[in-house]
Amino acid sequence: MKFELALESIRRFIELAKPDIGEIKIEVSQPVDISRLPEEAEKIKGYSGIYLIQAKDTEEIIYIGKSTTIINRLYQHIGSNFSWNRENSTCRFPNFKLTEWHAHSNYRETCQSGNIFATAIKIEPPQAMSLLESYVIYLGFSKNDKAPLNIDF
Repeated sequence: MKFELALESIRRFIELAKPDIGEIKIEVSQPVDISRLPEEAEKIKGYSGIYLIQAKDTEEIIYIGKSTTIINRLYQHIGSNFSWNRENSTCRFPNFKLTEWHAHSNYRETCQSGNIFATAIKIEPPQAMSLLESYVIYLGFSKNDKAPLNIDF
């Protein structure tokens, strides 16, 4: 699923549900190039809500998550013993947490090489975070276009 489709659908859902659940406000960040952290972290400083991780080459959403501090959660996904993309060195995230499970191994190189970016969606009130995360995950299932790194239940 592409980000634009997910965002358009979130906005439509918020508008249609407004009479029943009240107003939900969202603010969308600029995409964060994971290989360029920590310089890129400023784009999502203070963001609490959902985040969508996309492969750079296809722009496909590969993971949907939520957090009260999105930047910290992204660092948790990166794991330890990493190197950033700098002048003469390449980015490596050898312990990228989302690809440790065998079923996710076909995305391992994409994530470990930092060939991903994340977009954060700040959500107010924070109680709506789980609702919107679940909605976007289900949207992928319903369109047979699930984010591949989200676990099937």
